[in-house]
Amino acid sequence: MVCPLFPHDAKNLRFGLGLEATRSRSAQRLEMLLLIAHLASFVQRLIGEDAKRRQLELNFVSTRRAQRAEVSVLTLGRRILDAPANWLHRLKPWRAITPLTAQAASACAAS
Repeated sequence: MVCPLFPHDAKNLRFGLGLEATRSRSAQRLEMLLLIAHLASFVQRLIGEDAKRRQLELNFVSTRRAQRAEVSVLTLGRRILDAPANWLHRLKPWRAITPLTAQAASACAAS
């Protein structure tokens, strides 16, 4: 599955990558900034996945809705990163790599 990058995704400071704020004119610098942004997003996802596995999301949502998840793993990861450091010290994000690898393998096999 390919997710296209829309202009508002790259420009928006709050919900996107905020690349317009870099004021970069060099393609190489922009590529490096994109790489850093994607690596940061990957680490944020690992944090969110591990927090979800440990059921820490119940501490970071406003309701106790049981039917469906209230926040995505990326939002959960962001909230943990914004929270005091003791929340982050409880996690071992590298343990989320194996389940994500299996999930990606099954998604690629299905298509």
